[in-house]
Amino acid sequence: MTSKKQEFGSFYEETVLVFSDSTWTDEDSVFLGSGRDALYAVIRSITSINEAEQREFTIWMPSYYCHPITSALAREYNVKIYPSTPYKPVVTTNAFKATDIVVVPEYFGNPSRLELNGNPIVVLDKTHNPASDFRYSFDVDYEFGSLRKILPIADGGYLKLLSIHSQSPLHTPSATDNHLNNFQRVSLAMSTKSLYLQNKVAEKNGFLNTFSECESAFGDVRNPSGSVMPDKQLSHLDMTYYLGARRQNNKLLASILSDSFCYVELIDDDVFFIIGFKDNNAREQVKKSLIEKDVYPAVLWPVDDQYMTEADKVFSQRMLVIPTDFRYGEHEIFLLAKILKQALEGIDVVN
Repeated sequence: MTSKKQEFGSFYEETVLVFSDSTWTDEDSVFLGSGRDALYAVIRSITSINEAEQREFTIWMPSYYCHPITSALAREYNVKIYPSTPYKPVVTTNAFKATDIVVVPEYFGNPSRLELNGNPIVVLDKTHNPASDFRYSFDVDYEFGSLRKILPIADGGYLKLLSIHSQSPLHTPSATDNHLNNFQRVSLAMSTKSLYLQNKVAEKNGFLNTFSECESAFGDVRNPSGSVMPDKQLSHLDMTYYLGARRQNNKLLASILSDSFCYVELIDDDVFFIIGFKDNNAREQVKKSLIEKDVYPAVLWPVDDQYMTEADKVFSQRMLVIPTDFRYGEHEIFLLAKILKQALEGIDVVN
């Protein structure tokens, strides 16, 4: 009998999906091809009204974000940046106009710590936990998110109108030809990875390169795509199961590593398991050691001098996201903890 390869992290392989009788979102949600498509769709919907009525507006993007998205929007609209670093209070000094659009992320599934000045149109990014239900001192007009960070699917994003005074109706577009091609290639990469983990395919660079190419190709700011997966399937995926598995694994991993937190900071262990190091050198040393043991930490946004603040760069360069999703049971988490402890040995990560 051929044994299965044990790897941690990287993108999801093809797997049996877990569904629920109930939906994780309500019937007002619109499903699109990706989180990018969802954001682009709501931006186009809002800006079409502003432009038709010749109202000036600015799109305000957070400094710590997926900057290819920011750049794509900046090519089409007037975009400005407001400072926003995960796990830190965000106080904006700008007096936002009622026609302005502010994109607010819930970093790693945590509530935003933003304090708004003014009454702009708020678009909440819930990619890291689409099922979150946080309350804010400001009105949220729309929420959106990618579903592919939490769920093992080849495409999927969602969008929902929340505020009754929002003027833009939401419509589900058809899947574009480009998106359909991307979906098919991602699906192939996921199925090939599954075969690789079963030792039925020897080479991995092909499906890794395919997935990487497709990941950057999702979303068209001028022509947002609908999803290929049916809305009914997307809405009935068991979000409670997928989020619950992460939280259970995170708590177990945190308890096993409890004696290691005098050397490394546990930044978060709710939806994502994030550890922090003294500096980038320590982080990179541990990351290299993990990759040598087939543990692949999440690939996050690179340091960017155009948009990021210094606080963003410091955070980005010292943190590491450890893979703890539904693919791993108790046995795998104990193995992961052992690999992590070995990687941390001899590294001075204390300030």
